[in-house]
Amino acid sequence: MSRRDLVNAYREWLTSYAWNWFGVLTFRGYPSATKAKRVFDVWIAEIEQDYGTNDFRWVRVKEYGAEYVNLHFHVLVGGLYLRPACRQKAMFRWQELAGEANIFSFVGHLNGISYILKTVRPGQDFEIDFRLQPAAKVRS
Repeated sequence: MSRRDLVNAYREWLTSYAWNWFGVLTFRGYPSATKAKRVFDVWIAEIEQDYGTNDFRWVRVKEYGAEYVNLHFHVLVGGLYLRPACRQKAMFRWQELAGEANIFSFVGHLNGISYILKTVRPGQDFEIDFRLQPAAKVRS
């Protein structure tokens, strides 16, 4: 399978869902992948509890920066009951827990999905984790 085919397959799958947020979550220091995942699990559980609907969903892609350091996550979050300032509160909470958070309202034509897939390569590690609900799919 070519890289293009692989990216297109992931893109088709992810665009079949409605998303509220696209984000980049960084860390202070150099946490292990296990610790980073635990911090994310705490944060995403709080997001679900505070703002999640019955079809709450998320996708997380782990990426390393230059020289295989600077672990960070690219995330998509959907199924949110959006209240005033909830995005800012989510960013502030991530900053308390881990590091810097840049979370934006998801706009499909701005290529957030393509951005999180930029490290996909056939035959290479690509860590993607998710929780998706079948009912959350975009109806055509």
